[in-house]
Amino acid sequence: MSDTRAFLLAHAAAYPALTLTDLFKALYQSAFGCEHLVADPSAAEAYIAAEAEVTGEPLPEKPVTMAIGEVAEGKYVSDPVIEEDEA
Repeated sequence: MSDTRAFLLAHAAAYPALTLTDLFKALYQSAFGCEHLVADPSAAEAYIAAEAEVTGEPLPEKPVTMAIGEVAEGKYVSDPVIEEDEA
């Protein structure tokens, strides 16, 4: 089974009411991420840093570096992909 087919089957199982448009959005975001939501990455980083300062939460590193570190430490694990059916 292709990775794309497995991804779509897993997505359909997780969201039974999804539409064809939802599937296209899921495919787009799986390939390109959510970068299309941020026009200026530097401005987004500055916003996160300012928000952290206001809330009193220190940012010892860049937010993206912190997020990558948390993934590497196993704090976030992706959902398992549906295994291929034996035919």
